[in-house]
Amino acid sequence: MKIRSLGYLTDLISPRFGGIIGERGDYVIIRTPSNPAYHWGNFILFSRPPAPGDRARWFSIFKGEIGVRQPTAHVAFGWDGDGPGEFEPFLERGLELNISTVLTAATVAPPPPTEPRGSGAPPDLRQ
Repeated sequence: MKIRSLGYLTDLISPRFGGIIGERGDYVIIRTPSNPAYHWGNFILFSRPPAPGDRARWFSIFKGEIGVRQPTAHVAFGWDGDGPGEFEPFLERGLELNISTVLTAATVAPPPPTEPRGSGAPPDLRQ
């Protein structure tokens, strides 16, 4: 699965060091066996928002990919798509919806030049 979100790409840097990331077609499994309580270290990232009828399938995937391999007291899903999708069935099951905003930049500019340290007199702070 090609992840489009720069937010998720950034979030998945840390699990690469102490976790396990696996791809299964339309979803990615993120597991951190050393820390089963770490919600965003143990979750399933889907390629699209939930659609009608996805709740049972998504819970089954979580249980099979994460729950049977390590004990967790949570269920966590993410999706790499636009919009919230059909999330109401997940709320009925006790999950919460968290929407994140991620700042990105199409281009960056170098910072302005600075004076080397130790050059010249200290600034006049009396002004």
